[in-house]
Order: sequence, then C-alpha cells, then structure tokens
Amino acid sequence: MEIEIFEEVFQKISEVKHDSLVSKNIKEFLETIESDLRNSAEEKSLVINRVLNKLEEFIESKDLPSYIIIHLLNIASMLESL
Repeated sequence: MEIEIFEEVFQKISEVKHDSLVSKNIKEFLETIESDLRNSAEEKSLVINRVLNKLEEFIESKDLPSYIIIHLLNIASMLESL
C-alpha cells in the first residue's frame, strides 16, 4: 500500500509539472520534492515530514492560484496517510 501511495504522489507531481499553466518556480519546487522522496537515504518518515514542511511553507509563502494549492494539498494529504 505504501508503494502505491508513493506512486500516486509521483503521478500527481508529474501531472502538475507537465501542466503548461504552472510556472517555472512551482515546477522546480516539485522537482525538489520529488527528488527528496526518491533519493533520500534517510528514514522515509523523516523525509516525508521534511517534504510536508516544505509544502506548507511553500503554500504559505507564495500567492498561488487556487488550483495549484489544491494539487499541493492533495500531495500533502497522500503523504500524511503514510
């Protein structure tokens, strides 16, 4: 089940990254998040918590369109379920 959720997270990240309406800084942020989740040697729970913190800070620090916020919150929700 955990692997399935990770795949869903990666699919959602990919979906947002390939949306032509998404700005470059959001795509770069998502690439960072994806890289953290895929490549970290740390315990997964630590990585997930760090990614969740980054997501929260990014959402709060930017004036983002509503649909981007919804996608980011969906990603956070999936990660929280792990």
